[in-house]
This record gives sequence, C-alpha cells and structure tokens, in this order.
Amino acid sequence: AETASVRFVRRYDITPAELWEYVTAPQHLSVWITPGAELDGRVGGHVRFPWQHGPAMEGTVTQFDAPRELAYTWREGEAESAVSMRLIPDGEGTLLIVEHTALPLRESRGFAAGWHSHLDWLVFAVTGRARDFDERARFRELALQYGYELKKLAT
Repeated sequence: AETASVRFVRRYDITPAELWEYVTAPQHLSVWITPGAELDGRVGGHVRFPWQHGPAMEGTVTQFDAPRELAYTWREGEAESAVSMRLIPDGEGTLLIVEHTALPLRESRGFAAGWHSHLDWLVFAVTGRARDFDERARFRELALQYGYELKKLAT
C-alpha cells in the first residue's frame, strides 16, 4: 500500500451549527483554507481550493449532512484522495474530526502539516482573529516537525 491517512481531532468553542458554516461556507473557507475557496453544499456539488503555490484542489461533495458530516473527494494533480469531517457536540463546543485518506505516501507528511496548520488557523478564524495568523510560517514550522522536506515548498 503506497497510501496513508491523517486524522485530527480538535475542539472549538462554538456550536456544531456555527462550526458547520466555517467548514462549508465559501466565505469562511476563503479565510482559513485559501482565498477563493468554493464548496457547493450538496451531494454531487463541486469543491475547489485554488492554492497560491501549486495546482488547485478539485473535488466532489460525497456527503453533506448538516451540521454533522461532510465528505468530499480531493484531486490535486493526478492523485485522488478523500476528506471527511464529523462535527460532534461537546458541552458548549464542538469536536471536529478531520480524516484525509488514500493520500500518496510520499506526500502524507505535507498533508499532515497542512491540515494541522489550517486547523490552527480555524481557531483564529472562529475567534475573529484570522488576520493575526501566519499560515505559511506555521506550515513551515510544522513541516519540519512532521519531517516533510522543505525543499518541496515554494517561497
């Protein structure tokens, strides 16, 4: 098997309905994922994340059960993988479980650093401080921790 998976569990101090907007509404995705993010909120809908330093991610929504579960395919270049997100009530907050499966093994550490960084950025977004977060610097820091080769990174 030349594939890998990454999984993150994070707690956010907002309700599942509020967090759902951050993981599905393009105006919120454009803050913590990438400017110009698109997500058509329905099964069969189109997902697109236009990265500044590389090919855009294109995908198709495979599950859309507000405010509990979201899943979509992830195609970047020739590789296709899958993302799923589950939102679970946790007291007055929400647990967000993100799983990205069928990743090319050679890129899995980069995806781990990327999701880690973006989920950190989401904390700033939900608290209205997204502009205070330097995603590129955080990604570079995490890439080192995950053992992802920085020479692959564009400056």
